[in-house]
Amino acid sequence: MTDAPAPSRKEQRRAVRLAAQAERRWIEDWAPPEAALQRLPRAPEDPSDVRQLVLSRSPILSAIPDGDLPKPYVCTRAGAGALHYRIRGRTPEGRGLIVVFTGKRLRPGLPTAVFLQALPGLDWDVLMLRDHRGDFMRGGAAGIADSFPALVDWCRQQAAPYAETMIFGTSMGAYAALHASLLWTGLRCLALGAQPPFDLLRGRLQGGAAGADPLCACARFEGPAPVMTYSRGVAADRDFAETVGRSMGALVVPVPEETEHMFLIPLMRAGVLPDYFDAGFRLRGTPEDLAAALRTFRYPAPDAPQDRSPAA
Repeated sequence: MTDAPAPSRKEQRRAVRLAAQAERRWIEDWAPPEAALQRLPRAPEDPSDVRQLVLSRSPILSAIPDGDLPKPYVCTRAGAGALHYRIRGRTPEGRGLIVVFTGKRLRPGLPTAVFLQALPGLDWDVLMLRDHRGDFMRGGAAGIADSFPALVDWCRQQAAPYAETMIFGTSMGAYAALHASLLWTGLRCLALGAQPPFDLLRGRLQGGAAGADPLCACARFEGPAPVMTYSRGVAADRDFAETVGRSMGALVVPVPEETEHMFLIPLMRAGVLPDYFDAGFRLRGTPEDLAAALRTFRYPAPDAPQDRSPAA
């Protein structure tokens, strides 16, 4: 018996396209992964090498057990810079909004659908801000605002109907989340693997009062202190959190294991991401409660050395 031939490059490219379509259908139609895949145009009719390749190319479809119905998020777009995910059939009253500042790949440290489905219960809607310019959101967001203060004001308007708002960011977005918590006081903030822009590392300020960055001046946080967490194995993350973060009054929680820059990925691989989010995204908690929950969380030991480059 001979081994089946490896899929051609054309088949692999088609598989990647099918996986992306299936992920979108899965989120929008709330369908189990296999059903989403079957509804695609020209989808394979039986288990084949191409079909398996589709599943292998999608971390979402391969990670969710067949038959599990996803949470019914409905996405609306506000310009190119923001996506608002709402639980269908639920109103904001009594529920929360997570304002997410995404990282380099325009996602919250891992595939967006994985992030949404790992959130606890149906408590949260999500406003996801995307940094297309790669400037740590200092120039605002495309189609919404042309400055960071204006972007924060716009987010306030979106959050007004909700009972609670929380700020969250990863990598480049974690820096923006900290920046937002200086301007939008009174909210909990969770920043994962924050890294500052290079010009701030050199101590330069942008021109103009609206562009001046209070993080560069190490302004103190007012109201609830943000929670900063990072991997001990990434020097840039550690140095920023332990120096600038602590001097500004943040609650700093290092991840005990030396894992990669965006450590949500290992948590997803280990199957404990929902547990981590259950600790991180609780309605009506305090920063101290959040920091305590993350300090006592049992992180999985790394199986092998990981790529620690900041590409979240």
